[in-house]
Amino acid sequence: MNYQNLLGRYQNNKFLKFISVGFISYPLTIGLTWLFTYLLNGRYVLSYSIVLFIMTIYNFVINKKFVFKNLGNLNNQFYAYLCSLIVFYFLNIILLDLLSSNFDIYYMFLITIVYSFTSCIKYFVYDRLIFN
Repeated sequence: MNYQNLLGRYQNNKFLKFISVGFISYPLTIGLTWLFTYLLNGRYVLSYSIVLFIMTIYNFVINKKFVFKNLGNLNNQFYAYLCSLIVFYFLNIILLDLLSSNFDIYYMFLITIVYSFTSCIKYFVYDRLIFN
């Protein structure tokens, strides 16, 4: 398999693009969460909440333009995207709080678990409902 064939497959695979965006978003999320946790004196749930809000706008733009290449109505899609993220936002916070209060595991590792789990669900919601 040559390089151009491999590149062509990547360009046509939405799931791989979505994962790539996640690989960029993940270190940003972790880094900003660490920074805000430091600035907010160890309040990692609050810090993570703030970072999720910031990453919302970044991820919408990247997913719309790069992953799903959707030209649909920006306002309607952003509204649907925000509604879905409200659900994911609370799911992230609840799962993090639930796991951190029941398991003695470092909070950054728990964020990684929660982030990975909800990202898989997000792809299917975005592909089928938001950017279809």
